[in-house]
Amino acid sequence: MKRFISTLVLLCLLTLPAVSQELEEELRFKPGASSIQIKRGIARGESMRFLLGARGGQKMNVVVQSLENNAIFEVVGDGGPLGNSQESAGKQKWSGTLPGYADGTYAIIVSSTRGGSEFNLYVEIR
Repeated sequence: MKRFISTLVLLCLLTLPAVSQELEEELRFKPGASSIQIKRGIARGESMRFLLGARGGQKMNVVVQSLENNAIFEVVGDGGPLGNSQESAGKQKWSGTLPGYADGTYAIIVSSTRGGSEFNLYVEIR
């Protein structure tokens, strides 16, 4: 009976959906630079949150590229997804003017539409 219960518990655990994991990294521009390009990878079910500081009124351009075109992103500010970024969620390019006039922290959340993904992320702020 104990063996039956142990087997049943194990089967239940194996059928639970995988919990997605979000990794986090701060983007640091070199002194005097207005852009950064990095190469990273995520496993299936993971996402990466890239944090960066910027001022309201600045223009941000973001591009993500992957060999299998399965890397996508969303840009999020303190108040949630930015303007037309919500329309661009799940896309590979976005440009927009950052809201307000104060300094803020913004996140670029990169995920994959299927499987894992090796990707290049390009971010420009002017």
